Amino acid sequence: MSEGLNIAQQEAVSHHAGPLVVIAGPGSGKTRVMTQRIADMVHSGIAPGSILAITFTNKAAEEMLRRTMQLLSIPEHDSFNGNGFFGSAALGLEEDRPVLRTFHSFCARLLRRHAHRLEPYTSQFSIYDSVDQKQLVTEVMKQLQLDRTAFPPRASMSTISQWKNQMVSPEIAIDQAATFRDRELGKLYGRYQELLEERDAADFDDLLLLVVRLLTEHPDVLERLQERFQYVMIDEFQDTNRPQYLIAKLLSQSHSNICVTGDPDQSIYSWRGASPDNFNRFREDFPQHQVVTLEQNYRSTPQILEVASRLAGSEFGHRELFTENADGNAVRVQQLHDERTESRRVCDHVESWLSEGVSSDQIAVLYRVNSLSRAIEEEFVRRRLQYAVVGGMSFYERKEIKDILGYLRAARSSRDD
Repeated sequence: MSEGLNIAQQEAVSHHAGPLVVIAGPGSGKTRVMTQRIADMVHSGIAPGSILAITFTNKAAEEMLRRTMQLLSIPEHDSFNGNGFFGSAALGLEEDRPVLRTFHSFCARLLRRHAHRLEPYTSQFSIYDSVDQKQLVTEVMKQLQLDRTAFPPRASMSTISQWKNQMVSPEIAIDQAATFRDRELGKLYGRYQELLEERDAADFDDLLLLVVRLLTEHPDVLERLQERFQYVMIDEFQDTNRPQYLIAKLLSQSHSNICVTGDPDQSIYSWRGASPDNFNRFREDFPQHQVVTLEQNYRSTPQILEVASRLAGSEFGHRELFTENADGNAVRVQQLHDERTESRRVCDHVESWLSEGVSSDQIAVLYRVNSLSRAIEEEFVRRRLQYAVVGGMSFYERKEIKDILGYLRAARSSRDD
């Protein structure tokens, strides 16, 4: 299974027993290593059903699943049915194929079998999505007579989610409150959770917390899962939060056959409790771990990697990203006076590239948060440059902006409905 792999990748793929940390730099073939490792384990005689691989997004899980199926020569018609599993949808011990899932889907499936052991839940509990959560938060705000302006529902939901990801209970949130607003949010959190339980419902954060509770309060369940899943793999480890880390730790603590893959320098979900510090926790909880660093990049030019290497951390040893790709253009850093000047300079570059024959679908403008798109969009509109906002909503499509524009149009023309 090592054909086409570099030396570091081969080392990660062939390491089956014992804790392993794979520090995967950007574009270093991490997904390939994960899937090749699963296939290598199966071909070496490890029971397929004893392998659990958890990743962060449905898209990543599906891609990993597709590649693993190809490596194991599993016919397409015998593939998973959209639930993240190979073969049967059951999570029984009779499974004879690897399980590849996201944390939340894995936890949801476990709870469908065992939630009745977690009072007051039943195994038919409902899972509330963001719309359901907002409705419930709004209901609680009315009960507590909280003003929506002072306590916006979405912001309140975000605070509750952060508390859950940090495993902070409503009681602790209220006890630690430093301001009146924090105390009221703590009360909102407490009542919100009470109503969830009364209605036999859980939100997405609860799926993780309930599985942590299941594994700690019911050792028989934990023992069966540890016996079933002798080999645990966690992808995008830098984006795991505390409950996710505890689930991974509990599942593998009896055999220590756990492989975590990620890059501490690429953690992007701190706003929802993710912490690259989990790498340090792993190092403490599994002191016998080995580290494999994937440094060869297959995606970028040497110029980009040289800049990226200056920003890389060294907690797991010095990393020297390199590539065998051809040279590219130099990386340019431009410091400008304000966002308007920046937007004009961005559009200058875009117009220059277009005049040189560069296709518009090869040009991308990245910004840190969606709120920064306004000035850039305004300059694109002023210059009549066509653009599309990907992964977010155009500034002019936001409800509040469309409302304001509607009022302005109405004020300008009484014929505009």
